[in-house]
Amino acid sequence: MIRSELTSEIQKLFVAILLFVIVFISFPVDVQAITKPFGGRTLTAISCRNAVIYTIIGPPVGGSYIWGPFTRTFLYGPPSVGRWNLGTAGPPSICVVSINPPIFFFGLTMIMLGTSGGI
Repeated sequence: MIRSELTSEIQKLFVAILLFVIVFISFPVDVQAITKPFGGRTLTAISCRNAVIYTIIGPPVGGSYIWGPFTRTFLYGPPSVGRWNLGTAGPPSICVVSINPPIFFFGLTMIMLGTSGGI
């Protein structure tokens, strides 16, 4: 008796999850709604152990960002100190600087990036 009740509850949960997924997939999400534009001069660029570069970008639209190998990068390559940047960023990411002692930096993932040619 208890086993059949448990099976019934699992089936109900499965159907609820399935309906949620179907409804969630039915409504497309605007890509611009989940990206943030940024632009400014690179103030700091730190290479990380997980093959990304942690950057702090100054005004006019600055913040902490993380460049990775999957960032669509135009013409002059990844960010470096003194260059001007313009691009879009997405979800948060992590930069592992050191494992022992643990040093981590957090920032938004760069989705697209264009940098200036010189300092």
